[in-house]
This record gives sequence, C-alpha cells and structure tokens, in this order.
Amino acid sequence: MAGGAWWPFEPKATSYALLVEHVALNGLGEAVTPLPLALSDTAGLARLVVPSLEAGAAMNALAGTTDQWGHAPEGFAQPVQTLRLDDAPALGLPAPDHLILDVDGAEAAILRGGPAVLRRLRSVLIEVEGAQAGPDSPLGPLLAAAGLIEDPAVRGSGSGRNRLFRRAE
Repeated sequence: MAGGAWWPFEPKATSYALLVEHVALNGLGEAVTPLPLALSDTAGLARLVVPSLEAGAAMNALAGTTDQWGHAPEGFAQPVQTLRLDDAPALGLPAPDHLILDVDGAEAAILRGGPAVLRRLRSVLIEVEGAQAGPDSPLGPLLAAAGLIEDPAVRGSGSGRNRLFRRAE
C-alpha cells in the first residue's frame, strides 16, 4: 500500500465487519483505520436502510433519502452515526490529501458536509451513475467551488462511471 494512512468510512455493520477482517488478514492495521460512520451533510444519529444484510451489497441509503436512481430503498433500518467531512479532524484524523467516494447517491450530501476539507484536497475520485452523472448533477459545481476540476481523460476510460477531480494548478 502506497504511503500515508487510509480511513475508510463504512457504516453498514456487515460490510464493516468484513472490512475489518480484511484489514487484519492483510496486516494493514497500522495503515488502515476503518471507521463505522456514515459521512453526510449533517452529524447525528440516523438510520441506514439496508436492502440486503450481505456484506458488500450495495444500494443502501440513509432513511429519507434516495439512491442515485431516485429510489428509496426498503429493508432493515440500521442505526448509524453520521459525520460531516469537515468534522472528521475532531476524531484526531489528519486532513486527507485524496478522497474516494462510492456511496450510491450520497455524494452531494458528503461534499456539502466538507467544504473546508475539499479546499485542501489534491484529488477526489467519485463513482457516479444515474442522476449524479446527469447534466443537473451538483457534483461538478460543488467541487469547482473548492478549486477542483474534472480530468476528462478519466471519464472516458474503464466503465465510464468514475470521475476524477484534481486541484487546479
């Protein structure tokens, strides 16, 4: 694993357990600190609607929100602690250089909760689909306001779902 430390946020209980297991199995306990929290634009106790309890299964969403396709998931409502990205330093975490988001529609809420952190980032990689990929998506403007611009070469590669935003130089 390339230098630095990693702080993956994984609020879903079964996925968090699997993440911790893999960190341990790979001897990465000193470099990777998994946190059982959901990033959002507000901090507090919320419910994560989990359509499948299977570890790694996608399409989870905070209660009262929709996924990237505009659907409100149904399933078990697991209590989760939400945290604003700008509040993460209060946990004793140093400011990140890079951010990777694969959050099934919660991208804009996470970005809205972190304007100060976004202004310091070197890059943001986001998997986008559905409404988040459309012309009315708030992602580009939120990142541009923080001085991050999209690298168009990444948009056309691979699955086409990833967007890379870098600090304007």
